[in-house]
Amino acid sequence: MKIVFFSAILSVLLALNTVVYADVLSLHEAIDIALKHDHIVEQHVSMQKERLESALAESELPNPVVKIGIKNLPVDSFDFNQEAMTQTTLEIDQKFPPRNSRKIRKSILENQAQQWAASVDLRRLRTIQLVQELWLDIYYWKESIASLQKDKILFEQVLSITRSLYSVGRKQQHDLVRAELEVSRLQERIIQANAKHHQSQYQMSRWIDDAAFRMWPENIVEIPRFSALKSKDKLAKSMNNHPSLEKLKYRIDEDAQQVALAEQDYKPIWELQVSYGYRGNDSLHNVDRDDLFSVIASVQLPLFGAKKQDSALNAKKHTLEAEKLGYLDSVKIHHTAVQEEYVNLMELDSRISLYQETILEQSGRMAATTLTAYESDTAEFAELMRAYLSDQKTQLDYLRIIVDQQRVVGTLYFLLGVELPGLKTKNNGVDIDE
Repeated sequence: MKIVFFSAILSVLLALNTVVYADVLSLHEAIDIALKHDHIVEQHVSMQKERLESALAESELPNPVVKIGIKNLPVDSFDFNQEAMTQTTLEIDQKFPPRNSRKIRKSILENQAQQWAASVDLRRLRTIQLVQELWLDIYYWKESIASLQKDKILFEQVLSITRSLYSVGRKQQHDLVRAELEVSRLQERIIQANAKHHQSQYQMSRWIDDAAFRMWPENIVEIPRFSALKSKDKLAKSMNNHPSLEKLKYRIDEDAQQVALAEQDYKPIWELQVSYGYRGNDSLHNVDRDDLFSVIASVQLPLFGAKKQDSALNAKKHTLEAEKLGYLDSVKIHHTAVQEEYVNLMELDSRISLYQETILEQSGRMAATTLTAYESDTAEFAELMRAYLSDQKTQLDYLRIIVDQQRVVGTLYFLLGVELPGLKTKNNGVDIDE
């Protein structure tokens, strides 16, 4: 019976362990969840589709105006056949805008669709970057709490040793009080770290809902570096296609088309009117009256208001020039940001190598030897605390550097307009032929 009971307990524990393992939230899964539920991306896609449909509509001629009526009906008798001038008319009016205006308006709307497509890409990149930063924050605080919990065990051991030495008169009372104080301070740091951890989780829940409270991996997965991150020359070539810069390019193209559209105001607008008049019989002479057919072509000449047209054209040209200058400034800012992050990444790589090769080992050895010296009465308690607190800071600093390194790699992905490899949620934007 006992064997069956313990077998059942073991099965439950194994099942729970499997569930916990399966419930670990990876970085890629968190990003996929955020992208899948990002309504702003869906909004941008809808606006892109709206602009494309509007562009198709704008390429057509204006709808003709059809008029049906009765003209010159005598009011004394309302007899349709009494007067020769009375007729039923069908009239069709069709306007013909300047030759290239429809093509230009279509091009403007297509450029706006391209801007929304760039907005989709930009929003996805920003979502990926933000979720990655939050994921790394949660990972950092989780690991910080684990590190502080380990330190708490060590500090409690020091407290136990101090109590033993104090009981035999080998340590002073202030050493015991200091040890108890350090354990309390460490507990306070654990409480602060837990608060930061929970705060990051709730910030993440804005993007992935309850998934933010799932388990995090034990070890951080290094984000792969593509070739552009390994050379400044490749960086310069890769950054110019960033969606934010592409959006500005399409805006410049739109403003150029707005200038061309303003130039169309100097061209005439044609209108064609075709009408057919049906007349009744001459009841007095019993004779069929001939129907009437008319064709009228009219043209709207831009003879007046030249100052208005000139001002409108100049305004469009100034807007175009301003957009070009803004683009050049944005490129410079973007290039500077990429270079800064690249240098930052190289420095973080060097610091990590230094920590792995010397600092971590030296810090741990210093804490261990100081504890041995303290136990043999060759080191003061204050010296022991300095060594332990220094080792604690070294461990947390190393963890922060590791997280910052991955954060910088993610930032460079964003600045270069590249999504993290391995994502399942794809871009639902509409492909537009150039």
